[in-house]
Amino acid sequence: MEYAWYYDLVLMYVVYSFLGWVAETVVSAARGRGFVDRGFAAGPFCYVYGFAAVIMAVGFDDLRGSLGYLFLGCVTVATVVEWFAAKILERLHHRTWWDYSGHRFNIDGYVCLPYSLLWGVLGCLSVLWGNDLLRALFHLMPVWLFRTLAWVLGILALLDQLGSAALLRHRPTPLEGLNRALERQARTLYDRIALRIERQIEGAYPHAVEKPAALEGRTLGEALLAPTKIYVKPVLAVLEQVHVRGISHITGGGFYENIPRSLKKGCCARIRKSDVRTPALFGLLQEAGGIPERDMFNTFNMGVGMVLTVPADEADKALEILHANGEPGAYRLGVIAEGEGVELW
Repeated sequence: MEYAWYYDLVLMYVVYSFLGWVAETVVSAARGRGFVDRGFAAGPFCYVYGFAAVIMAVGFDDLRGSLGYLFLGCVTVATVVEWFAAKILERLHHRTWWDYSGHRFNIDGYVCLPYSLLWGVLGCLSVLWGNDLLRALFHLMPVWLFRTLAWVLGILALLDQLGSAALLRHRPTPLEGLNRALERQARTLYDRIALRIERQIEGAYPHAVEKPAALEGRTLGEALLAPTKIYVKPVLAVLEQVHVRGISHITGGGFYENIPRSLKKGCCARIRKSDVRTPALFGLLQEAGGIPERDMFNTFNMGVGMVLTVPADEADKALEILHANGEPGAYRLGVIAEGEGVELW
C-alpha cells in the first residue's frame, strides 16, 4: 500500500481546520472575550482555514519557485474564500460572523486588505514549508493507520458540518448527539487554552489580573481590549431622517484633532467637560500615567466614539433614532458657536 496524495489532503484539511480554530481561540482568550466559537460547526474546527489551505496546496505547489506569484495567489484565494464564507455564514446564522467595517480597505466588512495580506503570508508559509512538514509527519505512521485516520477524521468532519447545517435549519437529525459531544469537547479544549493563557499573563503581569472596583469587575486588560463599537447602522438610520451637518469618528487625536475636521470654517464646538460621560478607565489611565487633562482629550476619545452635528431643533429626533437602533447611551454634547476648532470648558 502507498501513501496516496488524496489521503494527505484530507488530513491537511482537518489539521489546518483545527489549527485555525486554535488560533482564533487563543486570540479570543487573550482578549478576554470568553468562549467564542469561530468555527461554523460544533467541533474544534474552523473549516474555512482547512478549505483555503487545501486549495493552496493543490493549486500553488508549482509556484514554490516564484514567491511573488505564490503570494498573490494565496492572497486571492484567501480573500475569495473568506468573502464567500462570511456571506454564507451570515445567511445561515442571520448575523455577521466577523466584521472588518472598522478597518481600512474593506469590502462589505467581510474582507479587508490587512487581513488578506496576513492570510497571504500564512498561505505562503504553508505551501513552502507547512505542507511538507505535515506530509513527513503523516508518513511516519504505518500506511494502514494513515488511511484509517484519514477516513475517520474526514467522515467526522463531514458529519460535523452536516449535523450543524441541519440544526441551524431546525431540522431533526440523528447527528445531533454527535454535535453536542463535539461542542462539549470544543468548550473543554477552549477552557484549557484560556486557563493556560491567563496563568501566563498573571505570572508576567500581576497587575493585569487585578479588578479595580471602578472597572466593575473587569481586569484592566479586559477593559482595554473591549471590542470597538460599529456605528454604521445607527448612523445610516439618522442620515435617512435628519439633516446631519457633520460626522466625526473620535479616534487617535481625541476631541481636538477629530471634531474640527467635520466643522465648517468659522465654526467652533463648545463642550462642557463635565457633560462628557467619561468611563472610569480613562481616570485610571490618567492617574497612573500622570497625564495632563488636555493631553487626555487630545489622545483618547474619553468614551465618546462618534459625534454627529445636527440642527438644534432636530437633536431630540436624532437621539430617538439612535436609541431605537442599538445606541441607548447616545446623548447631547455641546453646541456649535462662532470660532474655530474645539473649546472645552
